[in-house]
Amino acid sequence: IASISIHRPAFRRVCFDQEVKMTMKPRVTIEYCIQCNWMLRAAWAAQELLQAFGDEIGECALIPGGDGNYIVRMNDQVIWDRKIENGFPETDALVARIREASKV
Repeated sequence: IASISIHRPAFRRVCFDQEVKMTMKPRVTIEYCIQCNWMLRAAWAAQELLQAFGDEIGECALIPGGDGNYIVRMNDQVIWDRKIENGFPETDALVARIREASKV
């Protein structure tokens, strides 16, 4: 009887470990209105957050939407909602709110 062994290359294990580490870091999403042409604003905010937090953030994703929405979330917690705040966030305010939410 022949035995079958499954060999996984070492690089797969390293990649899996990196994925596990990334899932422990916060996921930031920016939902923006495509009809309002806010993609560039959302991309700029994402770049600013990645610059400010470096590898403290596991992911920063842009989510196209509609209805005049511009909502920044961290792990599904709303950090900034343009409709509630009556405007767009300044970078410093957004970074401060994300830092505060990460402490909880």
